[in-house]
Amino acid sequence: MKRALVLLLLCSSRAVANDGWPSAPFTAVRAYAWPDDPRTLRVILPAMKPAPQVINKEGALLTADQVHMLRLAVSRQPPTVNGLQKIPVLNCYNPHNAFVFYDAAQRPVAYLELCFSCLGNRAQPSIPSPFPNYLSLAAIFEELKLPMGPYKTANAFKRACLD
Repeated sequence: MKRALVLLLLCSSRAVANDGWPSAPFTAVRAYAWPDDPRTLRVILPAMKPAPQVINKEGALLTADQVHMLRLAVSRQPPTVNGLQKIPVLNCYNPHNAFVFYDAAQRPVAYLELCFSCLGNRAQPSIPSPFPNYLSLAAIFEELKLPMGPYKTANAFKRACLD
């Protein structure tokens, strides 16, 4: 049952074709990763600043296609089973990854912080879907050659979810 639910949650392809998040104007999006440390409680600090232990201090600049994929991933409709929405229960929340959106003056205007272990997230402003498409987000981090917590590749993440 757990495997079927995880597959449904990860592979649901009902994406909303709305590129509306975040609503604040931005000119760049950067991806960040942190070491796999179970004591991590948050990786984006007040004022939307990356926590100091970040692996890639400058952030990896996303391409236009990656930004589009990210915006679709956070805007998808939550998956349903028998008409009921299925949202996972967070059990660890050790974020190791984040996307930060910057305006023309390079000030952060939005962020999405992720835990690939429990499939939890924190965002400002709130993302349209409480459960983004983690497979798409993992693919972006893999393209940028950044680990996802304990997972070095999107396939490793996908395999762990299927076990």
